[in-house]
Amino acid sequence: MPKHRAVAEALDRAGDQPLDRALAVLEFVLDQRGPVAASIVAEATGLPPATVHRIILQLEARSLLKRALGSKKLLPGARLVALGTRILSAAFVADETHALLVALASKLQEHCHVGTISGGEVCYVDSARSARRSGLLFEPGGRAPIYCTSIGKVYLAGLPQAEFQQVVAAIDFKAFTPKTIVTAARLADDIAQVRARGWAATDEEFTPGVVGCAVPLRNTKGEFVAGLGVSLPAALCRYEEVGKFIPDLLETASQIEATLAT
Repeated sequence: MPKHRAVAEALDRAGDQPLDRALAVLEFVLDQRGPVAASIVAEATGLPPATVHRIILQLEARSLLKRALGSKKLLPGARLVALGTRILSAAFVADETHALLVALASKLQEHCHVGTISGGEVCYVDSARSARRSGLLFEPGGRAPIYCTSIGKVYLAGLPQAEFQQVVAAIDFKAFTPKTIVTAARLADDIAQVRARGWAATDEEFTPGVVGCAVPLRNTKGEFVAGLGVSLPAALCRYEEVGKFIPDLLETASQIEATLAT
């Protein structure tokens, strides 16, 4: 395997110091879609296997890497995932991106929010409150299940089928309301619709009396970074009508994606 380009660039910076080697290992593991063997990391980075082994042990000790369940292969650790969420949150609350969210909430007169995926849950990293106080506002730092939130469904819809099945198999379904989807089969049917139309919606599935919809936010590679959603009282907007918010969500999503790319 040729040396990974991002890895090579990391090692070239600052003269290949110990920190650069650790960053190179982290970058390579993060770039993989699943668990990766230490031998592959060594081959990709061009570092001696003994050096990679030592770095991995140090990163594991700091919860920046972990072993896949039942395997010696490597995955991003809990601390690295949490750090990534905090970095993303800092990016979204920057003046320009937050201003776009505030403008959207003002235009729609509803609560709008941005959420990413952390630890198998939706983690809300930014929100904007409309003048109307009713409805549901997801405060930054708040968490919610992926299977009964619009942003969670958008994330699920973007997964390759094999990864989608793995994620769904690990879900511990819980009924938050009478309308919560609580089976893998029903969720798969719902996500198929999300894939077909490109956006997701929820019908009082997490909180009684609240409906919502969301669109994905993607990086320059087309990969899911976060979701942009709106929540509103079902008494003021029927579930069948939430699609009317999608054009404005898509427009703001495009503007936010542009700021994140710079």
